[in-house]
Amino acid sequence: MGANLAIMRGEKIPVMILDNDKVQAAARSGNITGSMLNSMLYEMASGWYVIDGVMWCYGMNDSEGRVSKWSTKLKLVRREWPIPGRMALQTVTDNDQVNNVELNAGNTANSGTVTPSDTMRDMATAGNYSSDGGNFTDASDLTSVNDGMTGTDATAALDVDISDKTGTAEEVPLSGLRDELKEVYHILKNDCPKIKIVSARRWAVDESGKRVDGNAFVQKNGLYKCANAKGEIMYFKDKHSKHLYGEAFDIVNDSGQDFNSIMTDYVLQDNNLLTSMAKNGISACIEQTTDDSGAATKHYHFGTDEGIMNAFWTSVLAINTHLTPALAQSIKNVSAARIGYEKNEITRTDVNEDDLNA
Repeated sequence: MGANLAIMRGEKIPVMILDNDKVQAAARSGNITGSMLNSMLYEMASGWYVIDGVMWCYGMNDSEGRVSKWSTKLKLVRREWPIPGRMALQTVTDNDQVNNVELNAGNTANSGTVTPSDTMRDMATAGNYSSDGGNFTDASDLTSVNDGMTGTDATAALDVDISDKTGTAEEVPLSGLRDELKEVYHILKNDCPKIKIVSARRWAVDESGKRVDGNAFVQKNGLYKCANAKGEIMYFKDKHSKHLYGEAFDIVNDSGQDFNSIMTDYVLQDNNLLTSMAKNGISACIEQTTDDSGAATKHYHFGTDEGIMNAFWTSVLAINTHLTPALAQSIKNVSAARIGYEKNEITRTDVNEDDLNA
C-alpha cells in the first residue's frame, strides 16, 4: 500500500482475518463472492485493533513488482472483543478480574499446586469467591442452615441422595450444590457422558472438626482447612471459594473424551446448556493446577464467579452461530442474573489448627 502517512499510533482500525486454506481454494475456483468471504472469516481473531507501532520501509531492490517501493508495516494490539457488530457485553470491573482467566488459552494464572486428596492442597483458582460488593457478615449473626450437612463430622462421608450420585466412587457427589448448578451438571453429563466431576460443594471445617457454612478460617501453615462430601480433608491457600457456597463444580475428561472438545463442541454450542447457565449467572473457564511432581493438569470450572463471566460469554457470542434471540438477550443480561445468590461472605476470625491441638 506504499507509505501511508495518514496512519497514526493509537488509531483504531477494523481487521478481517481470513482462513488461508479457504481463500486459496476459492482462488483456484476463480470466483470469489461476498458470501464466500463471510464463510472465510476467522471471527475469533477478526475485529477492532489498535495501532501500537508504525514502520515505513523502503525496498531499493524490489523483486515483488509493487507499484511503490515503500511499504507500511503495523504492529497491532487487541482492544475490543468480539468482532464489530456483535453484541456488547457488560464490562467487568477490575476488582472482579480473578487470576487473569484465559478461557481459550486453556490456563489460569497463579493456579497454585494440588496434591493428593488426604494431604495438603494448595490451589488458588479462578473459583475464589468474590463478595460482589456485599458486606462481610459475622457468623454469630447468622442462623445456620439445617441441611443435614452442616454440623456433621468433617471426616465422615455424607449420606448421599440417589439424585446426587455422579458415577464412580472416585467422583464427588452433588450434595450441597445449588439446584441451578446441579441442572447445569446434568445437562453437560448428558452431552458428554465421559466426564468426571472432581470437585463440587466444600465446607469450612470449624475448631471441633465439624462442617460449617461460610469461608474457611481454621488454618495450618498458612493454608485453610476444608472438607468435601466424601469426608476428605483439604487445605487451600485462599479462604474464599464459590465451592464453599455450593456455587461451583469442576470436571475433567474421562477416557474416550477429548478435553478440548468438551468446551468447543458441547459447552459453547449447546443452547439448552447455555440457557440454563445464562439465566443463573453461571460461567465456565479452564483452570490449571500442578501436582507434587510438577506435572500440570487442567480441569473445567463452572461457577458464579464474576471474574470469568466476561471472557466466557464473549467467547459464546463469537463462536456460537445459532444463538436464539431469547438466549442472546439472556447473555446480554447475564451479569444481573445472580439475584438471589449468596451476596455476603460469611467470615470468622482465623484460628491456627496447631493451637487447637496443643
